[in-house]
Amino acid sequence: MKKLYLEDLAVGQKYSSGEYTLTEENIKKFASEYDPQPFHLDEQSALAHPVFQGLAGSGWQTAAITMRLWVESFPVAGGLVGFGGEVSWKRPTRPNDVLHVESEITELRRSQSKPNQGVITLFSQTKNQNDEVDELKEDRDGLAEAYLTWKNDLARVTIGNQRLNLPFMGDYADRRVLMYLYQAADVQVGNNTDFLRLTKVNKYKSYGEDEFTKTSRQNSNIETDGLWSFGLGKSFDLASDKKLKAQLWYQDYDDYTRLIYTQADLSFPKLNYSPEFSVQYISGKDQGKALAGEVNSQIFGAQAALKVLPKASLKVAYNYIKPDSESYLNGALLTPYATKTSSGEIFAQPFFTSTQDLGAGNAFLK
Repeated sequence: MKKLYLEDLAVGQKYSSGEYTLTEENIKKFASEYDPQPFHLDEQSALAHPVFQGLAGSGWQTAAITMRLWVESFPVAGGLVGFGGEVSWKRPTRPNDVLHVESEITELRRSQSKPNQGVITLFSQTKNQNDEVDELKEDRDGLAEAYLTWKNDLARVTIGNQRLNLPFMGDYADRRVLMYLYQAADVQVGNNTDFLRLTKVNKYKSYGEDEFTKTSRQNSNIETDGLWSFGLGKSFDLASDKKLKAQLWYQDYDDYTRLIYTQADLSFPKLNYSPEFSVQYISGKDQGKALAGEVNSQIFGAQAALKVLPKASLKVAYNYIKPDSESYLNGALLTPYATKTSSGEIFAQPFFTSTQDLGAGNAFLK
């Protein structure tokens, strides 16, 4: 097959790969070596699993197959060298699925320092014999983002489909989930520490979805009027070696909950290891139709951090989620756009789920 060079490529070009047939044997073989979980190895365990309900191939096997089909159908001279991206799995792969990859070039730029090299951004879908999407690969740099923005030295206004870094609903950069896009109007006066911010969210979607929706991660079938968010932040230089940062947020999730979040951080940047001590308080109370039932949440937190390396910190954190047997998950915090996704601003965070989904009690991080 003819090798492709940068001058052969253009934004909008599409490529389709050959086919790869999954079998029960190669599903189990791959899983036994690289993803040894019961729903990839044993039919009975897979049947009992609430998500898969039958033997399913590992998502990483699908990714590996996608890479092979890419190389075979898109023979770029010098090879395909990855610089990062996003992957989501839309549905499980099954024995006897026949997979193929459809790709489109969405961005193309030539290196300024090495004109004979360039960077290509692809949007690819791995589909089965029924054209159902098994895997979706996307670039990080703007797929489905479309917005207007105005800013000066004092303020910024952004309206449209955008990423938001708001508490409990922002870019969950914990590498476990796809980022979200929000159909929103976002106004900020000030900078990242001294600010006044007002945001109205109308709809949202994951990068893995095709359309925006008025639902939430809390319930994908119930539509609401989204969210209003108001935030205020202020920093103080207490002395030559002390800095205090404070922030206060109020969020109104339509027909779910009203959330208040406040935090203060006291840092000593000139001391060894730049120690920082933080406290936080978070509360939630049901409102409107109370679609998740009664919500009565109170969370108290404390954290200490030392900067042991320029880009690495050592943290010890504690949160107390006050129990309430009559409330949502015994007093857990309700965050409709982050359910089973991320702990957001809560100090003590587990890796495989979110703190608010664990219910009430004590949470530690060390």
